Amino acid sequence: MKRLYVLVVISVVGAGVLSMVLNLFIMRAYFGREGDPALRHLRPDIGGTLDPVAQALEKRPDLLLEDLAGVMDVPVEPMKLEEMEAIERGGTLVTVPLASGSNILLDTSSREAMKRFAYVPLADGTIARVGPLEADDFWSADRFGMWLAVMVVVAMVASFVVVIPITRGLNRLEKTALQLSAGDFSARALVRGGATRELSKAFNSMAKRIEGLLENNRDLLQAVSHELRTPIARIRFSLEMLEAAATDAARAKRVAAIDRDLTELDELVSELVTFSRVAADVEERDAHPLSVRAALTELVEDVRERRRDVAVDLTVPEGPAADAEVLVEARSFRRAMRNLALNAMRHGKTQVVLSWATAADGRVAIFVDDDGEGVQEPDRERIFEPFTRADASRSRDSGGIGLGLAIVRRIIEVHGGRIDVREAPLGGARFTAEWPLVAPAVRREPT
Repeated sequence: MKRLYVLVVISVVGAGVLSMVLNLFIMRAYFGREGDPALRHLRPDIGGTLDPVAQALEKRPDLLLEDLAGVMDVPVEPMKLEEMEAIERGGTLVTVPLASGSNILLDTSSREAMKRFAYVPLADGTIARVGPLEADDFWSADRFGMWLAVMVVVAMVASFVVVIPITRGLNRLEKTALQLSAGDFSARALVRGGATRELSKAFNSMAKRIEGLLENNRDLLQAVSHELRTPIARIRFSLEMLEAAATDAARAKRVAAIDRDLTELDELVSELVTFSRVAADVEERDAHPLSVRAALTELVEDVRERRRDVAVDLTVPEGPAADAEVLVEARSFRRAMRNLALNAMRHGKTQVVLSWATAADGRVAIFVDDDGEGVQEPDRERIFEPFTRADASRSRDSGGIGLGLAIVRRIIEVHGGRIDVREAPLGGARFTAEWPLVAPAVRREPT
């Protein structure tokens, strides 16, 4: 839109400048054909009125009083000798030589005097006074009208040049929008050069995101329906077995199984709500600087009690990275890192290590390493999808319902970061979560 605004402004200014240039060219060409060059500097005072005198003298150098009166629209009278002598004694009489070789005399004693009368030497030796002179109307109303007409024409042409490509681009966007509203979410606007180029790219980006969201929701619904069938089927089976139970112990066993399945359903619903509200939760709360060291130290102390046979350590980097801060919504950040740490503890054998480093692209990379079986390369992207488990070692029997890593990725992406998994130095999986780094200039002052 900024490009569109700049283009409109440039077109308006350009139309004004072009119209001025055209007007000057037209005026110059118009007067250049008939006007005497010596009289041009006198406009708009009297030059236009004296043009007929100059033309008549050019055609007939032996012009007489009657001839001059015939070509002039203002009075022409013979000048008395004593009157001319009085003007000459004043020293204000100026001779204006014409291109034809003749002369015109002007009284320059005042600007008003020069505007009112001109004196023309005739062939018989007398001098004729021409005047009172009239103002050149062409240089007022007519010139303004011509100027306005040229301005309107140039503005219309410039408008067509600017508006037609914009209109075509907007029509293409409208056509694509109608296709989207009709359910064709694969429709994309044609991106061409011009003012609507960036708008078309933004529109296509939005359409791609909508298509991806709908596909994810469709896949999520299919996965949810599959995940719900298993505990529901077990509950139905347990109810049938409960009716057939002959002893209190058998009935208690079936009731406990039903309770476990209901707990699993409750966890599934809670995780689904969390997964669907990640973006809204982050947007509702403002992001603030958070110390990586403080947050991870608190996390390690909290999760160590979950599994005592797995050592959880925190490695603090040297240098400025030790005091790095991330710009995050604290609650979401802690939830994501907690999920990663618990996932590593669930699949690690004896050791989990958390560490971090700053990257050159303005991010903080937090590493979560374990010494488990790791993640096979074909599964390293798929495990971040909802209800996906890479292999048997990462099945539900080892804990979780398959939404933990999907929630982590969504939280990180909402913050503008990214996450991936690869082989860890410990031999297992290394999850790398990249978060936006707080620039030193905006870090909080120590309290």
